[in-house]
Amino acid sequence: MYFLSFTFLFLTICFVFSTSQLQKASHETLINSCIMQEIERVDAQEKTDLRDEARRKFTQLCPPKKDGNNPTLSRRLFKNLDVAQLFQNANNPSTTVERSHTARHILKSLITHLYQDKSFFQEAKKNYPDLENECIDQLIKNSQVLLDKNCLKKEGNLANIEIQNDNIRDTIYRMLKGNEAKNQTASLDATHYPSLLKYLSFQSNKASDQDPLICVWLAPRDLLMVLFNNQNVVDNIVQRRLDILKQLKDENYAPKADLGASFKKSFQDSLSGIPVNLVDFGVSGTEPPNW
Repeated sequence: MYFLSFTFLFLTICFVFSTSQLQKASHETLINSCIMQEIERVDAQEKTDLRDEARRKFTQLCPPKKDGNNPTLSRRLFKNLDVAQLFQNANNPSTTVERSHTARHILKSLITHLYQDKSFFQEAKKNYPDLENECIDQLIKNSQVLLDKNCLKKEGNLANIEIQNDNIRDTIYRMLKGNEAKNQTASLDATHYPSLLKYLSFQSNKASDQDPLICVWLAPRDLLMVLFNNQNVVDNIVQRRLDILKQLKDENYAPKADLGASFKKSFQDSLSGIPVNLVDFGVSGTEPPNW
């Protein structure tokens, strides 16, 4: 009898203890769950705060342009000629604007500057006196296939445009491919020439007329020659860029905005028929090209 009572008491105590442990474990699980949720919430908030802080600092460094329809785009620095809108607008005449016309003008002048003394170009020009425009027209005319497939996103995609005219196709192929020389001297002869793609970019197919086509600070010499059509001006720009770059690296340099304003004032009137609003004269700590 006593043995049964003792056994019952022991089992009762074990049951109560087990129940208590289970309740405690359940309580601890609930607490841990709450703690993890709070940690995740705090982490998410910290990430949001960091993102907002980064956005605030970026906005201070690169304030949006007030008079443009696409303010953040206008502060990009294009070292090459932006031709994206040229192709987009050419296939949609209702949206053709000054920017695309200017891009075409610069592109035509660039082709002439780079290839007019090359044998392949001179040979083709015998059959096509207006060869520069013929090449541009063929690229634009046949680009619609790639545009419809959303496959014309960068300058390299121009090489994928299928040209039906054999003679024009060969000329375009040579220009896009280039025939680079292995040494400086050879690049001056009639058989060596750079790829046109080195001077083009696809940056802003939704740009407005207020967005620049090219940045003088980062433009290579050949593009500067097309923009200013004066060797002395180009030489002065190249030297001035180096001088400003040294000032930017000096702790006591003038504010970047002042240097940019001075740079623009010195050369904007020397542009060769290019609207000033489509050329960016801003300066930066990025080293300009030496070619």
